[in-house]
Amino acid sequence: MWGRRVWETFGQADASPATSPRGGSRPPTSAAPRAPPARPGSKPVAARAAPRPGATSASGAGGGGAATGGPLEDEGSLSAGSYNRSEAEAKLTELFGEGTAAALCDPLWKARLEAMEAVVARAQEPGAGGAAQQLVLALAQIPGWDEKNFQVMAKAFEAIKAAAAAPEFGKREAFAAVCGATDKMADIKLKGPASEMLLAASEAVGPSFVAGCLHRRAATHKNPKVLTETLNFLTASIQDFGLAPFDVPALLAWTKADLGSSVAGTRTAAIALLGAMHSFLGPALGDMLRADVKPALMTAIEEKFKECLQQPPGSFAPARTSRAGGGGGGGGGGGRARGGRGGAAAAAEEPPSMDDLLPRADISGAIAGPVAQLGSANWKERKAALDEIESAIAAAGGRVQANVGGDLFPALKARMADTNRNLAVQALGLVAKLAKAMGRAINREGRCVLVAAFKCLTDPKNMVRNAVVEMAEAWVAVAPAEPLFEEAAE
Repeated sequence: MWGRRVWETFGQADASPATSPRGGSRPPTSAAPRAPPARPGSKPVAARAAPRPGATSASGAGGGGAATGGPLEDEGSLSAGSYNRSEAEAKLTELFGEGTAAALCDPLWKARLEAMEAVVARAQEPGAGGAAQQLVLALAQIPGWDEKNFQVMAKAFEAIKAAAAAPEFGKREAFAAVCGATDKMADIKLKGPASEMLLAASEAVGPSFVAGCLHRRAATHKNPKVLTETLNFLTASIQDFGLAPFDVPALLAWTKADLGSSVAGTRTAAIALLGAMHSFLGPALGDMLRADVKPALMTAIEEKFKECLQQPPGSFAPARTSRAGGGGGGGGGGGRARGGRGGAAAAAEEPPSMDDLLPRADISGAIAGPVAQLGSANWKERKAALDEIESAIAAAGGRVQANVGGDLFPALKARMADTNRNLAVQALGLVAKLAKAMGRAINREGRCVLVAAFKCLTDPKNMVRNAVVEMAEAWVAVAPAEPLFEEAAE
């Protein structure tokens, strides 16, 4: 056991707090490396407030767009350049000839279907990608998203799916596809073709952009089944692409909101989406949810988690990849994503750590007061301060940014020598919680506490020694063990 190795390394040493095993004087506390100071101007936040995706650093998501399921571009900019009906008819005539263009406007559905079959055949031809932009924008008008015949509509989706393979297919065209697909997600005959079209668009511009556009529209749709099927589509997308290309903070915000739906099917779909995320993120996902989800609903979520166990790192092989490259840095980044570039480069990039995808909250403002109170002469006030810091970590879902302030770890270090040994145990336990919450950053931020912590291995109280071992085990679970052994060996 790792704890026994620490004990064997350090526990046999001279218990004197003033000398090292070499017989020399222990350097003064001030010589220990200190965590960097808190950033000036950090805005205090409420200790019990749940972390908002917009206030986190993971994956670069942020702003109101992520919270509401919308892309960073507004719909007005994405709709710029759309055709009116006469422009669409002129463009279709240019691309396919007057006969096909006229047939697409024919009141007889069979004539429209035959014309759409011709359009699909043309769109699938090699070298047809140069007209991808014009084709998508024209089909949005003729036959248009209000087409009543499901066969004609399905062929229009098939044509856009073919167009999405072209390098010229960008976010404007993907947004048009989302607009056409949203209503049809609840149509049993068109849900499949619409989903295939959206997956092709996701390969072109990135699944995070498509997911953001689609959820934003579905969340406000008058038909609740549209949102339910959108969540099912997102689950399938994660299973195809993996989680790395998505905006995970936004996904969390959406599912938390959708879990509050009065429609049972929507809640079930949101739980299934969380299950797909859990297969990549593991138990940390549950910690991010508990503060905001009712216990009965959390029980159902945890049952789903048991069905969707975390995959071993590096074991996932995506069935689809995005030519746009990059991770889920928001519902949609700036600029146009051109699908023809970056495929091989994106595949060669090292995949991001799943731990880095989950958001981390900034608690520096929430703990500033309690940290100052840790030096109080009143033990009850010191305990209350430790309790408040623990509460801030819990409110953040057990995931915090490293900018906790330069005074936190030195203050915890002092508490490890507290005459009230219960507070020493609590301080050691708090370091363990911070290690789990901060991840690898604990090596940089918290190293100054290690000498004081390992001195506690010689404490006569068993609970103190056990607390040191638990702290060390939490540390090495998220970060390399070398710093601990270096400090223990001194």
